[in-house]
Amino acid sequence: QRSIFASEDSDNPDGGACVLEAGVDWSESESDDGSLSDGTEDGKWVYWKKPYYECTTEELQQVVKDVAGSSDPFQIAKAHDLLTKKYFTSGQYRKAKKQAELWLAFVSDVRHFPGQDDEDAQHLKAGDSLERFDELIQAAEEEGDGPAVERLARMKEVLHRQVEIGRASNNAAHACDQCNEYRLALKYYNTDLEVARHLGNVTGEASTLCALGLLYRRGHKHQEAFVALREGAEKAEACDDMLCLWDARFLLGETYEELKEYAKAQEYKEKCVALATSEIKRLKEEQGEGEDEEDDPELMELLASSLMGLGKLFEAMFRDEDLGEQDFTKFDLIEKALLLYKQALQVYTDMGEEYRQLAIIAMGNIGSANLELGHRDLAMENHQTALQSAIAEGELENTAFCYSNIGEVYLHDGDYMLATQYFLRDLELSRASTERESGEEHVMASANL
Repeated sequence: QRSIFASEDSDNPDGGACVLEAGVDWSESESDDGSLSDGTEDGKWVYWKKPYYECTTEELQQVVKDVAGSSDPFQIAKAHDLLTKKYFTSGQYRKAKKQAELWLAFVSDVRHFPGQDDEDAQHLKAGDSLERFDELIQAAEEEGDGPAVERLARMKEVLHRQVEIGRASNNAAHACDQCNEYRLALKYYNTDLEVARHLGNVTGEASTLCALGLLYRRGHKHQEAFVALREGAEKAEACDDMLCLWDARFLLGETYEELKEYAKAQEYKEKCVALATSEIKRLKEEQGEGEDEEDDPELMELLASSLMGLGKLFEAMFRDEDLGEQDFTKFDLIEKALLLYKQALQVYTDMGEEYRQLAIIAMGNIGSANLELGHRDLAMENHQTALQSAIAEGELENTAFCYSNIGEVYLHDGDYMLATQYFLRDLELSRASTERESGEEHVMASANL
């Protein structure tokens, strides 16, 4: 998701992209009332600088229609890109899939990009970037070398089109994954991977390999998942992409856990905790003593996720009836899980209101661990606290999660009538909140019943 929502050409700290790159300076196209402009200048469409997340779906749909006749194919691609993002952020995955496929079909058709030919493409080198071509073009302009400027501009367009094919493929793959269209998602991720390898984009390779690994795991193709994730980890380490390295290691841990290879799962999940911890420590050292800087929220979230993941592993081992006691007792495992959940909750709490939803999940996990340890009343207190927070937030999925947890307490008590009432409420809210086409949440709620 980071690779989808991050904007490479935006100076907005929240990752919001401008509605459209205009053919004129932004200052010449600003609107006092904050509305989109439908004027033209020099044959190019002009739009006010407005982050896509502030635009309505209808506004972005109109942008796509308006630029359809533009002479600049990259403006058209940009419009498809932003509407696809809008569908993603609003959970409309079917529409996101359709829009991404339109975007991919457009950039894949070389007829929309006059002046591109195979000869120019042969001059591209692995690792070339759009920024590097901008520097070369500027240097050629300063030297007054017109032919070089034209040649470099054509090469930049060839590269830009390849980048767009990769990005459109990535978006289409993610949308297909959300819609449970496994084969199509696999096809589009592989297209994205081919483009990244062709361009020598090691960071892109690492990210897409992680996405492929997750997709293979969901399709129960564990060996393929291992191959993709191990290569993804190697690529991420090679290009010093800490976030992607964390993703690869965490997914490797999850895959081993699914196969009940608990020792390997623990190894990778502990590596995730260590990686997040070391990065936080490194950042603090770089800031220096006396610096009143806040912790990096992304790193803190990775630390909390690592703690939660390791806790879930110990809880899974505790619940596994086939796992005999070795150098530990089963209750050692659930006590470790409880400690990790408490640590994660503390991190989420320290991070503030924005992370309240994740704090609710951590509190629910604490309650479940307390129930396993025989602390029934404390578990109910934990779950009721989580429920009140979820209701206050108005978030259906977490509220359903809390009802399910309370149902588990009553089930533990042998009060089947009350347990049924809470599981039915869970099922009702899960159906209402489900965004994935499979109805994954309400399938789980039905299983509880």
